[in-house]
Amino acid sequence: MSIQVSYGANYSYGSLNDFFTYASEFFTDTTYDESIGSFAGTENPDPIVDLGFWGSFGTFSGTQFVQEGTSSDGSLGFIIQAADGSYLDYTFFSSPSHTIYGEIASISFGYGITQDANGEYSFTDELVSFDGLDTIGLNAGIDTSGNVIDRTTGDNTTHNIVDGLKDAEFDYFTTLLSDNGIDLTLNDTGAASFASLETIGVSSFVEYELVA
Repeated sequence: MSIQVSYGANYSYGSLNDFFTYASEFFTDTTYDESIGSFAGTENPDPIVDLGFWGSFGTFSGTQFVQEGTSSDGSLGFIIQAADGSYLDYTFFSSPSHTIYGEIASISFGYGITQDANGEYSFTDELVSFDGLDTIGLNAGIDTSGNVIDRTTGDNTTHNIVDGLKDAEFDYFTTLLSDNGIDLTLNDTGAASFASLETIGVSSFVEYELVA
């Protein structure tokens, strides 16, 4: 069970700490804070929480949650991908209100968000991706009885991750990475050095074992 970190050819930050500092500053200074993000891909046909009347107000589930900030200098966004067979859902005003749940497989950051024929998004230039988040024992925002964990408890890992990222507050996510063996003071500690990534223009794949 582990998290894998891959870096795109145009990733040029000295460490993951440097990247998250840049991302926070960029999102704070752009249109990112004017966007609430959006669900994309296939909607959940059988959500745990039935939105009832509130479901008519928009799309509140999907296989992805996507958000992007733009400025005159360019754009930066993130894509949160649900695990295979899972969906990301938002309860809106249904109880427990304003809570996000569902199993997350990966989170990626990059430039140039594009949408395919199936409604899912990808980047034309992906910078960094964190995969295997569905292998480290996160609760997906669902308790042992199969009920959605209220966001106000602070125990819903999915809500904590998504809500933090959409508000450009990365502390919860970066702490989770650190707790699972990711050294944020580095980039690549695998066989290929970071310098070689820039030279040959390929992604690296770094695996860290789960820390108990």
